[in-house]
Amino acid sequence: MSGKEADEGKASGGSGGAGGSEAKGDDAGWVDIDYSELSLGRKIGGGGFAIVHEARWRGQKIAVKTMFDPKVDDQTKREYMNELHHMRHLDHPNIVKFLGACATPPKMCIAMELCNFSLFHLLHNTRTPLSKEVLVRMATDTASAMAYMHAQKPVVVHRDLKTHNLLVLERRGAYSIKLCDFGLVGNRVTTAGTPNYMAPELLSDKPFSKKADVYAFGLVLWEMFMRQIPFDGWTATDIRDAVTSGERPEPLTSYDAPDLVRELVEACWAQDPAARPEFATLEERLRSWKPAVSAVASVASKGGGGDSLDALLGM
Repeated sequence: MSGKEADEGKASGGSGGAGGSEAKGDDAGWVDIDYSELSLGRKIGGGGFAIVHEARWRGQKIAVKTMFDPKVDDQTKREYMNELHHMRHLDHPNIVKFLGACATPPKMCIAMELCNFSLFHLLHNTRTPLSKEVLVRMATDTASAMAYMHAQKPVVVHRDLKTHNLLVLERRGAYSIKLCDFGLVGNRVTTAGTPNYMAPELLSDKPFSKKADVYAFGLVLWEMFMRQIPFDGWTATDIRDAVTSGERPEPLTSYDAPDLVRELVEACWAQDPAARPEFATLEERLRSWKPAVSAVASVASKGGGGDSLDALLGM
C-alpha cells in the first residue's frame, strides 16, 4: 500500500536542543548544523526522499532526517526547504521539537528531538495494553497540535496526518504525542499523501482545505481504538472508489470506544468537508471527556479489591 514508511521502534521526537551558530541569510533563524559533527546510529524510520537515524550531536541523543539521494534536484530541495521553513516556525508541546539543520547539498538534514517510537509502532507492533483513558489523552494531544497548526496565519495544513507521523514520548510510564513530518505542508498536489487517510476531496482530485486534516484525524481515532490499519491491504484505486462513494471502515462499537469518540469519528470523516468539526472543538470535547465509573472501579474504591479492566500496564 502506498505511503507505508519504515518504522523500527524509535522515532524522531525527545529532549531539548543545543547551542550552535545561527544560519545566515534572509530566512535565518535555525541552528546551522555542521554535518561532520553528527554521529549517525541505527535507522529508525524513513519515507519519501529521506531516512531518519538516531544520532549523537554535541553530547545529546537526537533524530536526524537525511536526504538519501546525493543528486538533489530542485524540486526535492524545494520540498526539503519547505519542511524546514515550517518546522522552525512551529512551537507547541505536541509538535516534535526542531533543533537545527544542514541546508547545504548533498548532506542536507534536519535535526529533531528523539522520541521512543511512533504511534503506529505502539498500536501494531506491540501488545502493550492501552486503556481508553490513555487513548483519549493521546487523541487530545494530537487534536491540540492540529488546532495550533490550523490557528496559524496562514493556516498550516499538514496533509499527511497518520499514526506513522505521530511520535510517542514515554516518560515515567506516561505517553505524550509529538506530531512530525511536514513534507506535504503547502503541497497543492491532491494525489500526494497516504491513500488510507486521504479525504474524498483529495482522492477525487478536487480543491481541499484544512478539513482534509480533520478527515484524516477521524481515521487515526478509529485506528487507535480498533488497533487496525484503516483499509489495510486495499489498493489505492479501491480506497479511492470506496471513499469517494461514501464508504468508511466498520463503525466503532460501545465496546471499542467511548460514546464521545464514536461520535467524533463519524463527524470527522463526514463526506462534506463543511460538516467536519474544527480541531479547536475536537480538542475541547476530548479534554472534557471523563471515564464512566465502572462497577469494578466502584468496588475497588470501597476496598473490595479487584483491578480496573482498563488499567494501563507498565511497559
